[in-house]
Amino acid sequence: MTKPLKYKNIWFICGYIMMLTILWFCLVPDPPQISSVRHSDKLVHFFAFSGLFLWFGQLYRRSIHRLLIAKLVLFGLFIEISQSFTQYRSFELADLIADSTGVFAGWLLCRTRLQFSLYYIETQWRKFA
Repeated sequence: MTKPLKYKNIWFICGYIMMLTILWFCLVPDPPQISSVRHSDKLVHFFAFSGLFLWFGQLYRRSIHRLLIAKLVLFGLFIEISQSFTQYRSFELADLIADSTGVFAGWLLCRTRLQFSLYYIETQWRKFA
């Protein structure tokens, strides 16, 4: 069940900006390190892609969610393939697995009350506008 969003176009633009930001961080030669813990970048991949699904999952009907899963997994694959064409980054299957697992987690989160996050933001925003 989705609730009607008044600012759906703005939410789409924000989502695509998030995707471009993720792509940029994945393609720069020396991305900022979140932690010195080994493989912590896999957690970043996981949370980035779970956030993407949670975001876009609120903008599309549930009947479209399978297609959204496929598109976001393909986006992760596109990033990894793009990295293999650079001289300073490489394709990592573990990153793709973290991306895909994150997409699945985002899909699960979209089945909780979090599916109304953007709607809640809009209702709060309207109180101040």
